[in-house]
Amino acid sequence: MRRVLFLDIDGVLNRTGFSPPATVGMRSWIEPELAVRLAGLLEATGAKIVLSTSWRIDSGLESLRAELAASGIDGSWLLGATPDLDGDERWLEIHAWMEEHGFAPESVVIVEDFYEMGPLAARTVMTDAGRGLDEAAASAIVSLFDGSAEIAKRQPS
Repeated sequence: MRRVLFLDIDGVLNRTGFSPPATVGMRSWIEPELAVRLAGLLEATGAKIVLSTSWRIDSGLESLRAELAASGIDGSWLLGATPDLDGDERWLEIHAWMEEHGFAPESVVIVEDFYEMGPLAARTVMTDAGRGLDEAAASAIVSLFDGSAEIAKRQPS
């Protein structure tokens, strides 16, 4: 089965209060510890990344791949980015991407720290921006990909 992880960056791959020593694009804002956790998660699940983060706006796919690679995340895992529909409903952008590329809800997991996911909430793991992609969030993602419905939506504590 093809699997996609819709990925936000801020609050997921960096934590509240994180400040890079120098700002060189998106790569600066990805914490190494969280990048390693994401890489392990992608290896374990076989998922590809689709960026839903605002970092995707005004950036081409090759540029985003290079930014991920520079942060320690294999750029080949990046499948695409959601369209920018100029709204506050990020789930609509995710849904539009899923429709265009023929992905059913059971083959995706959304990782987000802020936006509500409407009808896609059951496929969402909400991170706490102060912890980012912690072990509990990673475990919830694996469980959703493996079909465990009891962890359908993890709320920050």
